[in-house]
Order: sequence, then C-alpha cells, then structure tokens
Amino acid sequence: MRSQFKQDKGKFFKQLSKSWYIAVFQLPLLAPTVWNFFSPEKWGKVLEKLEHKKNLPLNPHIASDGKHGIGLYRANFLPRLTQPRQRFAVCPVQAIVLKRDNFVSPELIDEMPKWAENFQRVDVDANHWAILSQPKLVANYIRSFALEQI
Repeated sequence: MRSQFKQDKGKFFKQLSKSWYIAVFQLPLLAPTVWNFFSPEKWGKVLEKLEHKKNLPLNPHIASDGKHGIGLYRANFLPRLTQPRQRFAVCPVQAIVLKRDNFVSPELIDEMPKWAENFQRVDVDANHWAILSQPKLVANYIRSFALEQI
C-alpha cells in the first residue's frame, strides 16, 4: 500500500485512516475474543447501521468467520506491507469497486491494471458489504465477467 501511494501521500493517509481496524486485528487476545460477543442478530444490527438497509441476511457463523478473518489479516497485512512482493496476475481480473466503502478506498484499485494484463474495473454505488445489501447486482457483474472469459 505504501509504495502504491508514493506519488500521493494524501491518498496513503486517507486509506491508512480507513484501515484502523487492521491495527486492532493485530492485538493477540482482544481481537479474536471480541467476536465471541457478536451473535448473528447483534452483527446484523451493526450491518444494518453501516449499510443503511434493513433485513440483511444473518450469518449464523459470524463469530467463527470473524476469527478466521482476523487470522487472514494477521497472516497477510503486515508481512505484505513491510515486505511487498511484485506479483503479476496471469488470469483475467475484475475489481468490483465500492464507491462508498468506509474501509477500502476506491483509489487502492487505481494501479491494479499494471499488475493484470486482462483487467476490468466496475464501480458500484455501494458500501463495504455490498454482497449483502446488493447481492444480485454483485452476482450479475461476476457472472457477466466470467461469461466474457469463456
């Protein structure tokens, strides 16, 4: 992330401020334990507030999914931030960019085309959990992209 924003420090600090939760995820005991307090219903209420949409589907596995997610952040974020690797995608890549995402800046995607020969960007007017609030729209973009590759 740091090298991606070398030219524009403002974008770097904007994304850093949106990524505050990643630092929390690095806390050894606290981060995984917090997920024990989220029942599907409690997490559903959090998502309703964040997405500004009612009756989103509940995840019965939210506690274990949250803990696994923390494990992924721990395994990938700091090592890739401190020791980035250049990797070129050899398969078609589609980025569904959520324009109102409070956690991931759309600018993170700006340099992706140089890492993928076959790259397609789709901007969607949605928040971070668009897969819950607009599942058919997201699925249609994925389906269309997959069919184009056949």
